[in-house]
Amino acid sequence: MIRSLLLFLTLVIQGAKAGWTIGEPLKAFSGLTVKLDYPVPAARKPEEVEILYFKDEDCAIPFAWSGTDEPYFKADIYKGVGNGDGGQMMNVDIFMEVQGISESEIVSELNGQSYIAYCVRFQFRDIASGEIKNTLDHEVIVSVDLKGSIGITGFLADEEQKFAAGTDLCDVDGNYIDPGDGVVQGNSVRFCVSPDENTQLFGVVINRIETLFFTRDETGATMALIRDRGVVEDPRITTVTCPTASVVCSILTTPSNMFFTGPGSVKAIGVVVFMYNYNARRRRTVRVPVEVELDQRRLGNLAGLEAGKYPFGIEIKLLPAQNDHSARMYRCNEKNQELTPSEQSLPLYRGDAVRVCAIPDTRAVDNGVFMHNIHNFHFTQADEHSQTAINDAGLAFLDTLVLCQSGDPVCVIKTYLNKDFFNDALPVEGKATVRLQFGSERIGIAPIDEVDPSVAGTSELQFFFSVTTDDPPAGRNGDPVNDLDNWWLDTPFPLRIFYIIMFVILVLLLLFCFFVLLFGVPDFFGKKQKEKEDLEFFNNAPFIPPNKVKSNVVDNPHFCNALKNPEQWYSDPNHQYAPTEDRGFEEFPEDEPEDDAPLLALDYWGPIDPDLGGGRKSQSNGQSPDPSTPEASTPEAAYPDDSARGTPEYDDASFVSTDETKETTDEQGYQDMGGYQDMKDSEAEEAETIHDID
Repeated sequence: MIRSLLLFLTLVIQGAKAGWTIGEPLKAFSGLTVKLDYPVPAARKPEEVEILYFKDEDCAIPFAWSGTDEPYFKADIYKGVGNGDGGQMMNVDIFMEVQGISESEIVSELNGQSYIAYCVRFQFRDIASGEIKNTLDHEVIVSVDLKGSIGITGFLADEEQKFAAGTDLCDVDGNYIDPGDGVVQGNSVRFCVSPDENTQLFGVVINRIETLFFTRDETGATMALIRDRGVVEDPRITTVTCPTASVVCSILTTPSNMFFTGPGSVKAIGVVVFMYNYNARRRRTVRVPVEVELDQRRLGNLAGLEAGKYPFGIEIKLLPAQNDHSARMYRCNEKNQELTPSEQSLPLYRGDAVRVCAIPDTRAVDNGVFMHNIHNFHFTQADEHSQTAINDAGLAFLDTLVLCQSGDPVCVIKTYLNKDFFNDALPVEGKATVRLQFGSERIGIAPIDEVDPSVAGTSELQFFFSVTTDDPPAGRNGDPVNDLDNWWLDTPFPLRIFYIIMFVILVLLLLFCFFVLLFGVPDFFGKKQKEKEDLEFFNNAPFIPPNKVKSNVVDNPHFCNALKNPEQWYSDPNHQYAPTEDRGFEEFPEDEPEDDAPLLALDYWGPIDPDLGGGRKSQSNGQSPDPSTPEASTPEAAYPDDSARGTPEYDDASFVSTDETKETTDEQGYQDMGGYQDMKDSEAEEAETIHDID
């Protein structure tokens, strides 16, 4: 029981101490600022940190600031990036005032170099209780330049780190392998590049391989593998595996044949670009790159920045190979696969293509040998007929297709025999001269009469096949039995669906066109019905010829409604056609020719019924009206006949001009309209009492 209690108390005390742990700081400098990064628990805050300065190395003698205006050490405390162990970095930047520190007792001279030495105490104080939880002392000794550029030049106990890269032969997993006797001609070589152990302590990794060249000092031959900014010269020959922020980068390549003129070695020389890792913790002094802005010279802000360019290299032994490799040739299909024995036994018909493939044999492939070119190729038949497909200069005839470049793994020839070969059912012999090369490099065709180190061997190849005198069967040589069926079967399924959908759309379109021809275009939006109703309305409404109306009511459908219903008020809810308060008379140019036709001016927008205020004004020619004649303002005078009520009355500003003896041709088209005759009768009666006003 007591033992368990003691164990529990021990764990509690250890847990309490673990919450205030302080690790050894990581150091860096910039200008006159010393940067210290302390690994601390993630729960700690900058407000809990206190920084104290001492003169001696044991942090026992504090500075006495009484003789100075202010301390010449100033500390900036802030949180940094995570340290990768679940904690954080508490960053402390200590800035030194050069005017105060240059005469301080902590400055010493040695061999013309100034040094500053002092001790820094980092301690945690609990804000709630004020108790000091943990402390860590660290001595700082820096070399400074107080006369020239004025700044720290390094740490005495930990000089500036020089980054470097290492290069070794490796396997596909990046593991080191022994170079052995060297690289045989035509074979590929893989080497790996990585920062050395000291560089990796600074959290430095590889950003990219900047450049890489092969060179041989004896001959001066040079081969570019990687150009500036990591651009690979020929991806067929060189493969680079180097993601950003890699610790190891590998390069797989094949040295050119021009380096194998004799025994010797070739050097791979390149430049690697280093960068600070995204989660790096610098465990030693880091000189911040000059090109980095001053506000970025904190340790936490260097992550991802380039750390400079550094050379690397390796020397590789070369072993020239014998040019005794051979190739083989066979009849092949469209996929360059060798025909089966049963397929090869079938005779060729007139018009059939002869397709032949040439490849290095198994031994040559194992030694890194590829095709170089096909020197010549021809056919013979029982010494009677012969045909050349490729001449001795390597040129193909018009009916021959050659797919072959230097460095290809396979060369293909497709040609057609002359019809004379099908006169007799005799076997045909094909002969070719094929040359091989080391490696897959694209090089020029080597002369046939000269020794070239790139040529891996020359092979004389031959093969046989049979022909027939029979005519080609149906469905052969591009003339299928049912071309439509073959086309549909060869069509991919998604394309078939597309064709079906397009066919259905075409059928629907044709049906629609046929419907339009029979019944016309459908009135989807009722436009034709609306036009029909409008036409019927205007045909049935009393209408005044436009050349007889001088007013703003021309083409006003509401006016026509007023003519059909004279007992009702005219309604214009939107005031679209409402006149102004003072309408007056519409003015016309003086030089306008006088129109003798009857003129009807309509400017009345009030009630039609004379009992409600409408009516005619009296004669204005100076004559007194006859008392026996009813006044024009009475309904009896305005409408002597009930049939005349179809015409509305007008106010004092309205007038009617008529001519009993004249009827214009413009009125003839409106005589059959409803209400027109009533209007004419009313005008004839009113003409006896109303004079024309012009």
